[in-house]
Amino acid sequence: MTWGVTLAVTWAVRCAGLLCCLALAAACTRKEAPVPEVRPLSAAPARPPAPAAPSEAVPSEAPPGGRLLLTGQLDTKNAIALTVPRVPQWNIALRWIAPDGTLVKAGDPVAELDNSNFASDLSERKLQAARARSELEQQISHDAILESDKAFALEAARTALEKAKLSAAVDRDVLPLRDYQERQVARERAQADFERARDELDSHRKSAALEAQIRRIALEKSLREIETAENAIRDLVLRAPRDGLVVTGTHPWFGRKIESGDNVWVGVPVVRLPELSTLRVNARLSDVDDGRITPGMRAIARLDAYPELEFPGVISEISPVAREPSRDSWRRSFQVLVTLERVDLERMRPGMSVRVEVQPAEQGGQDAAR
Repeated sequence: MTWGVTLAVTWAVRCAGLLCCLALAAACTRKEAPVPEVRPLSAAPARPPAPAAPSEAVPSEAPPGGRLLLTGQLDTKNAIALTVPRVPQWNIALRWIAPDGTLVKAGDPVAELDNSNFASDLSERKLQAARARSELEQQISHDAILESDKAFALEAARTALEKAKLSAAVDRDVLPLRDYQERQVARERAQADFERARDELDSHRKSAALEAQIRRIALEKSLREIETAENAIRDLVLRAPRDGLVVTGTHPWFGRKIESGDNVWVGVPVVRLPELSTLRVNARLSDVDDGRITPGMRAIARLDAYPELEFPGVISEISPVAREPSRDSWRRSFQVLVTLERVDLERMRPGMSVRVEVQPAEQGGQDAAR
């Protein structure tokens, strides 16, 4: 027991000595850490001023000289609008539309609406018409056979009546009383059979004519429905009524150009064929600039695509109410129409962006009532 304790103490002392040696060796090999250089504090740079919060309405640009700069696009006063025709459902998908700016000839297709529902309905209508025509033919054939049978029965009854009349016409004194009476009864019976056969033939002819008329009406109804469906399918392909330039319409919900695959409804103008000779500028005036311009003021329009060209004009109309340009916009603006004194049909196209510089009255514009 004493020997074990002595051995444990010895090992503990050796381990402690070894740890001390390792600590001294590590302290000798460690390098002294560099002292960071202390520099004098310089003056802090000035903080840039915070940007001003945007206002609710951004005023129109004002170039030097008191002139007012408006932005807008080219538009036409007169145009032919191709709208969605009447369809049973309230909306319909647009399958294809000609690219904006395409030159078309009279009769060329410019848009095509989805006709899948009309095509399936047309197939069903054609089957109904074929069934109605077959039933009409069968009814006519069946009635003709029955009429032949009843006409044959009527002729047989007429023959029997003639025989009965001849037999009953023998003098009463020639025949026994019993035979004479039997012949008279046979004549009356033959007369009744003849009248019954005649009435049955007349009744059959009337009922057959009525039944055939009903089936003809059903067939004509099916044919009219087929014609209506074919006209609807034909109307779903919008064609240009004259030569012109295709301008796709604006989607009333999204405020963008109508594209293939959009859902449109009855009356929405899908495509417009403008008269390029009636080109004008449709610009926007911010509501904060209300009253700065009036109709009759002179203006100069410059196309963004051709900024070196100037097109003089006159402000012809200003909308009385400011409206949002789109559903997602909170800013309001007035619509300003500028009538151009001359146009360049080779360069100008509807939808091109335009900048309009309005000249104040004292710089050559007309005096406005204030």
